[in-house]
Amino acid sequence: MIFSSIPATGPDSRRSFMTAALLTLVLCMSSSGFRSAGFLYIGIMDTMKVSRGEASWPLSLIGAVTHLSGVISGPLCQMYSPRPLLLIGTLIASSGMMLSSIAQNVFQLTVTMGLVYGLGNGLVLTTTNIFITQHFVEYRAIAFGIVYGGSTLASVIFPTLLLWLSGFFAFNYVLLTLGGILLNMFVLSLLVYEPEYIVQMKKEVAADSTQKRGVSLDMIKSLMTTVPFYVLLISNIALQWAFDAFMTTLVDFAMDKGCTLTQAVDLLPWFSVADFIGRVIMPIACDRGLIKRQNLITISYTMCGVGLSTLPLSYDYPSLVCAILFMGLFMGTSLVLFACMVGDFVGLERLPIAFAILGVSNGMFFFLKPTFFGFFRDNIKSYDGMFWFCSSLGLFTGFMWIGLLIYLRRQGAEEEKSDVELSTREAAAYSAAAAVAPSTALEAVRRGSMLSACSNISSPEGLYVKTRMSVAVDNLAYVAEETFEQRL
Repeated sequence: MIFSSIPATGPDSRRSFMTAALLTLVLCMSSSGFRSAGFLYIGIMDTMKVSRGEASWPLSLIGAVTHLSGVISGPLCQMYSPRPLLLIGTLIASSGMMLSSIAQNVFQLTVTMGLVYGLGNGLVLTTTNIFITQHFVEYRAIAFGIVYGGSTLASVIFPTLLLWLSGFFAFNYVLLTLGGILLNMFVLSLLVYEPEYIVQMKKEVAADSTQKRGVSLDMIKSLMTTVPFYVLLISNIALQWAFDAFMTTLVDFAMDKGCTLTQAVDLLPWFSVADFIGRVIMPIACDRGLIKRQNLITISYTMCGVGLSTLPLSYDYPSLVCAILFMGLFMGTSLVLFACMVGDFVGLERLPIAFAILGVSNGMFFFLKPTFFGFFRDNIKSYDGMFWFCSSLGLFTGFMWIGLLIYLRRQGAEEEKSDVELSTREAAAYSAAAAVAPSTALEAVRRGSMLSACSNISSPEGLYVKTRMSVAVDNLAYVAEETFEQRL
């Protein structure tokens, strides 16, 4: 696609792709702490002379607070622009990492790195998901792949960088340097804005006193009474549990298999190569119409379970590289498509509160992870059982998505009938508006295009979005008819 042929504004525009590029760099830096969890895990144990279970507390709390921060970021993004929250999140994340450099024990490190840095990272992640969903429609999977590729890039850059810095500086100075690097996120975030059509839509809502802003009970009920949302909920918990277990213990696990520290840290770039392909290349097949997103994410979750089962069977560095390449490919694809599926199923209006619910439910399980990691390594003396358990989670999630596919296909006939009715109403609205008011007709076209974009959503939640757009189109027809009668 030639860059000059892309529209300057609106969804999937040049501004959208520039926003995606900026958010890629922001997410790369924001993810540095989590993506360097293996190095930090070893550094905490060696510096503070604590057990593996204790050393995993700051790192586990990063994940917990990152997701629990949705309680704050979700409702605020529902009511206001996500831009201020993005700026605040970048400052909190960098401050938390710098404060970690003066921590004297694991408890203080848990507060600074786990709580403060985790909160900032959560604000950045939630607002990034909202920005990408707002800016992209047709190329949403590709956009998420590019932006989430920034997190993968962090695995290539930061573990190696921190290991190199540790050869010259003490562990606390390494953390201070990392915090200074993260300050650059704030500068990049100053260039990120909401798309113009979203800003205009919010102005219209604010001017209309009959429409409520913020989170409503009906909105939450509409989420909690749908089957696909529960599949998303369970999938998110299972995948994040397996992913965090892998990222946190990979270096220690590799050293148990006979690898040196340098070899163990070098496994992260190998994982990142496959992860990057899964995040950026694989979603292109979806946006090109070669495979449906639901089908690809089902395959990816199942293959994640298979890939995790190969880790306990690995016995040296080459076999670990092969297992990690296989797993990284499908894990990257799963993480990107999950964010796309949330946008597809819940729609823009319910997106912030959906991410808030998903984050809170996921974050509560993170508090179990230090005990979980410590049990296998300190008590059983092996991580093999942990990866067998994570493998079973991946396989269960894959089978659950197969069940969802069957459910969605049964709903297909009813949705097709609804699509025909909505298309008829849309055409009538445009014809009436075009006859008496060209500006109203243009607005009908704009809303009608959004309605057409929703028609590819093969889910009951898609019908909710399409119905809302249909109501807007019907309102335009009513205005046109009223104007026509007044002229008569």
